[in-house]
Amino acid sequence: MKDITISRRSLLVSAGLLALAPLAGCGGNSGSGSAAAGSDYTIGVLQLTEHSALDAANDGFVKAIKESGLKVKIDQKNAQNDQSTCKSIADKFVGDGVNLIYAAAGSTSLGAFNEAKTRAENGESVWVIGCDSDQFDDGLLSDGKTSVTMTTTMKQVGNSAYYVIGQYLDGTYPGGEYLVLDVASGALGCPEVNPNFSDETQKLVDEMTEKIASGEYVVSKDMVDVSAWN
Repeated sequence: MKDITISRRSLLVSAGLLALAPLAGCGGNSGSGSAAAGSDYTIGVLQLTEHSALDAANDGFVKAIKESGLKVKIDQKNAQNDQSTCKSIADKFVGDGVNLIYAAAGSTSLGAFNEAKTRAENGESVWVIGCDSDQFDDGLLSDGKTSVTMTTTMKQVGNSAYYVIGQYLDGTYPGGEYLVLDVASGALGCPEVNPNFSDETQKLVDEMTEKIASGEYVVSKDMVDVSAWN
């Protein structure tokens, strides 16, 4: 059993993708962006506001990058719950040539998607990882086919409801308690279809999902100091 201490919400996409250097392994837009000196990649993390769930998502994303062994510079920004600030931050990220933008909170990603799509329409290369619900369509360009969305860290609400209904039907639903659902219960994960994944990337993400669900990789709630990665 391997304890990789990565928060639930973001381990799937970050460990699975970054361990494989996805910018070279995904389809869609081409180009590599520019990395900071001494780093293979530069990633912009755009967080909507300070919140325990968003902090955990951010934390898990950074931990998974570290676990991957890639040389990555991470630029952390907080929009202080302002959508116009989200777009300004995304604009700076893309202008600075980051290889990937990770948006922590679904609404935060709207500013990132708008900026990324504008740049992509002009021939620039940029990827966005969405949050909460499948945001592939949010990243669609004017051709209606190409998307800047690499994938999305999803809360599988339908699977969660199905899981709880199943507990109720078989008499195991506890009632009156908070239930913390996870990968094993099908409550978290990436979309079933990821058009911008290579076959190799999809296989790796599937393998990571199975290892988390089986308990081979143990997910911790402990936070990590990300200052060294900024």
